[in-house]
Amino acid sequence: VFESSIARFRLVQTTQPINSSKKVILFWNKFFESRYWMMPNETNGEEYLKSIQCPVTNCIFTHDKNFLDEPHLYDAIVFHSAEIWWKLDLPATRSPHQLYVASILE
Repeated sequence: VFESSIARFRLVQTTQPINSSKKVILFWNKFFESRYWMMPNETNGEEYLKSIQCPVTNCIFTHDKNFLDEPHLYDAIVFHSAEIWWKLDLPATRSPHQLYVASILE
């Protein structure tokens, strides 16, 4: 299932630098029934990271697929891998720098 899902995107080259100062991470699907992955808001940044005492605060976590113009502009996309992969509407493009992260709670 995983291999066929990965084959559904194409790599794109970008001419503009990708968010070098802040890393923007998109959470693509729900974490079980939690739309925001148990975070307080749709988009969370420095204040949220400080509130949970994270040592790294130069990130923006969002669940809003329209936060940036295109999916390939995010530094990473996180997928809850317990979801049924072939039913997800996966991104059509991916840049070479971009990380795909499969997350699961065990």
